Amino acid sequence: MPRDTVSEPAEPRGFEILGVRINRESMDSALDWIEARAVGGGRHTAQFVNAHCLNLAHQHRTYARVLARADRVFADGSGIRLACGILGLERPDNVNGTDMLPLLCERAAAKGLRLYFLGGAPSVACYAAQELTRRYPGLQVVGNSHGYFSPDTDERVCDDINRSRADIVLVGMGAPRQEMWIDTNRQRIDAALVMGVGGLFDFYSGRIPRAPLWMRRTGTEWCWRLAQEPARMWRRYVLGNPLFVARVVKDRLDRRVEERARERLLNRYDRPFALTMHRLPS
Repeated sequence: MPRDTVSEPAEPRGFEILGVRINRESMDSALDWIEARAVGGGRHTAQFVNAHCLNLAHQHRTYARVLARADRVFADGSGIRLACGILGLERPDNVNGTDMLPLLCERAAAKGLRLYFLGGAPSVACYAAQELTRRYPGLQVVGNSHGYFSPDTDERVCDDINRSRADIVLVGMGAPRQEMWIDTNRQRIDAALVMGVGGLFDFYSGRIPRAPLWMRRTGTEWCWRLAQEPARMWRRYVLGNPLFVARVVKDRLDRRVEERARERLLNRYDRPFALTMHRLPS
């Protein structure tokens, strides 16, 4: 495929929530970064995190370390914006995979980038590929596979991806399985970029309808998801959302205690000595 020259996107600022570093990107800058990596080659990873992911990372440090190894971590959903408000941070753009996919497909069709869809129930990724290639003439979805396979078939799945010569692999297995799978198998996959995308294929295959636009804009899409799949989603939202807010509030209080302790040291001692005692950078 032709490789156009793509300008390198500027390195974005980032912020931290519950110990997870998140890149501060707009949708456009995120797409620019994805395109540059897909065109430029190498081996890169990108992940999306929402409140549920951060709850998991808070509980499972292995998962948190996997997120830390990703080249980009995008802020997905209203929960991240709410947490930033609580922490006194600038609220980031909502860079979620479901809104990103059609924009990515549009760019991929224009640039000749090849996609591979991995995940979902049997036939879901296939139906999503058919729908998106219908919407975006010229889009190349060069392979797809469901996500219901055991670890002993990982090598076969990776070989299939490599035979397709995909530039971007979208992995939709849900958190934390997709991130762990990507981290384990990244060096086996030749594609320039591998991204975890959650339940994205369910929406574009037509298996699950997307929330109305007004719910997405008001940050209440989670209510729609809960209504669609209450048995699967109630723990994530009914229990998980309040737990996430409580953890962020505690983090905010801990930061205030830290700030006050720092100020007391600075006021009591000379600045160089106080900073040394408190192990803070000057």
